[in-house]
Amino acid sequence: MNSKLCKQIRKQSKTILVEWFKTLVSEEQSKDVDESNIFTYLSLQTHIFTEGQMYLSAYTPKWVVKKVKTLIKKTNMDVSSVGLKDIG
Repeated sequence: MNSKLCKQIRKQSKTILVEWFKTLVSEEQSKDVDESNIFTYLSLQTHIFTEGQMYLSAYTPKWVVKKVKTLIKKTNMDVSSVGLKDIG
């Protein structure tokens, strides 16, 4: 993938993470969450270790980027049209 597409994917992943996080909190708290501060609400632990294997935790920035990339490769969707409903 070229650098322009990767940059679009990383930007869209922030949007997806904000959309997901707003489903977890109340409406009053969801007003405070946006793309500029989403990383303050997310866990710093990005991987889990179970059964002797290291796995990527779900709904981390790297996990969302990975899901968006595989979705784009399989379906040729536009990056800006990928949402939470598509990767979940």
